[in-house]
Amino acid sequence: MDNNLTVCFCNYFEGNREDYLNLAVPLYEASITSDWEAAKLIFEKRPDLVRFGLPKNSGTALHVAAIADQNQWTKKNLDFVKNLVDMMTIDDLELKNKHSNTAFWIATAFGDMEMAMIMMEKNPNLLNIRGSAGLLPLSVSAFTGRHSTVRYLYNRSQKMSGDHWTESDMDFTLLHCVERDFFDVALQILSDCPELARNMAIAVMHRHQGIYNLLYEIGGSKNDICTFKDKSGNNMLHLVGKTSKEMAAKTSRASLLMQRELLWFKEVEKMMPPSLREAKNKDGQTPYELFSKENQDLVSKGLKWMKDCMVVATLIITVALAVAFTVPGGYNQEHGFPIFIHQLHS
Repeated sequence: MDNNLTVCFCNYFEGNREDYLNLAVPLYEASITSDWEAAKLIFEKRPDLVRFGLPKNSGTALHVAAIADQNQWTKKNLDFVKNLVDMMTIDDLELKNKHSNTAFWIATAFGDMEMAMIMMEKNPNLLNIRGSAGLLPLSVSAFTGRHSTVRYLYNRSQKMSGDHWTESDMDFTLLHCVERDFFDVALQILSDCPELARNMAIAVMHRHQGIYNLLYEIGGSKNDICTFKDKSGNNMLHLVGKTSKEMAAKTSRASLLMQRELLWFKEVEKMMPPSLREAKNKDGQTPYELFSKENQDLVSKGLKWMKDCMVVATLIITVALAVAFTVPGGYNQEHGFPIFIHQLHS
């Protein structure tokens, strides 16, 4: 089916002013407020409008219902969606709006999980249809932080298998589950797809705290990440040291950055098997040797910053002491005794 039909049907209303005012606008208003009685009266006259694009390029009535204010969702909203879905064919549910999103995709990104379930029960293929930015519904729900929806969709995704799932899709979904602290789903993904564990080494390189926390939860899969090596023979600990220069550009205070980088290196080191902590890459460098080489400039800048701070601190202390020991009225130039203010006026 041509999923651009929604756009074509919008053109119909553009050329039919009377139908636009008497049918399209009222149906849009009924959909945004989940007023099924009002919508039903329109559909009784024109049942085909269930697949027509409505005003504001919003898509079908189902699209409009999916973007309604989720903070005010009630059983009324779900009943409206269910009635609409009952009227629609499987192909109707795959219609896209001007942003290339199905109503199901919108529901998984911003709407209610039960609403998404109603649509998917009728057309399970909705899970495989991409929307904005080429994202699959499961991926976008992880991106927008819909925990219950993510769990539901992952359980229905057959472990993110099928020709429509790429490694990039899987990595994106996993990383955003971690960013949102959906560790239950992330652990399940790593258990079902252990090959993704190696890609997490990249996240550790870039100081992704959520990934680091997850590593302590995944048990044996952690070894798959730790034993990862790039083409230069660098393991994960080498890579942490190698990327310090990149991180240096993001922080102005060298001493603080040096402290953070050293702490991160030591934390990752604790996670590594002892045999890998002293492993050498193809250049014959251990992780610590590489870390030291990569951070030479950072150490110099840190020492200079500390020296400058000490000079400033010394000046401040000198001035402060001078002020503290300055006697009001000054000193007698003949014998050096202080002249107190009250003596000046006596």
